[in-house]
Amino acid sequence: MKVFFARGRAGYDPEEGKSQWLYINNLGYYRDIKEDVAVTRPSGRKDYHLLYVSNGKMIINRTELSSGEVYMFYPDEPQSYIYKHRENSLYYWIHFTGSRLPELLAERGLCSGTHTGNGRKNEIDGLCLMMSDAAAHAGEVGGSYGAALLLALFELISSPPPRSYPFSRARQALEDLSSDMSVNGLAVTYGMSPAHFIRSFKRAYGTTPQSYRISCQLTYAKNLLFDTELSICAVAEQCGFSDAFYFSRLFKKHMGVTPTEYRKQTRE
Repeated sequence: MKVFFARGRAGYDPEEGKSQWLYINNLGYYRDIKEDVAVTRPSGRKDYHLLYVSNGKMIINRTELSSGEVYMFYPDEPQSYIYKHRENSLYYWIHFTGSRLPELLAERGLCSGTHTGNGRKNEIDGLCLMMSDAAAHAGEVGGSYGAALLLALFELISSPPPRSYPFSRARQALEDLSSDMSVNGLAVTYGMSPAHFIRSFKRAYGTTPQSYRISCQLTYAKNLLFDTELSICAVAEQCGFSDAFYFSRLFKKHMGVTPTEYRKQTRE
């Protein structure tokens, strides 16, 4: 099991809450837990608490959450939850406060309780990775940068499902890195020629299907390089690449460093 915990405040700081409009006290995650982890706080916490299931299942106040779902605890609410053991599990938590929080959350309908997945899992995963990456380098993710990331997270959680937009099934297929779905195959499902499908997808999202797929692959690759001891070949395979050398070249083209160099830099 790998546990990440950013250095920061373990509890609520009243003075910070008064002086900051939005502030992350601390954050962290559990990855690949080997047994269930139970947490009980009868009196809750003095700050706000967000739990996100990237992969796995949680039981929160007798409610089951699965991948892509969020639970929000408000201050002083009794807390009882269990991180369930599951292969490749990944659970994030964020503790935060701020003078404008009641207003910010109310505007977005983010009340206490469960917020079901809205199909934006890949984007939320990316933001959580950015937060943990920033915390790993700086030792904490407070301040204006952390506040901006957290506000963006609120926007994603409260946004409407992307299936209300064109080509949502294609996006979901491209985000599924275990699938070898080709652009030609996707075009067929929409009754389009490959060229027409690529042009239409780009008009809708500002990028080609292949570029979107690569973006998803590289985001996941950075996550694995940062969090695991997997070999470069294994990372490439997990991200949907059959050729580790091609993966390394592509990674360096987009990131400016090789996968090995990226892993070393993020752990210094």
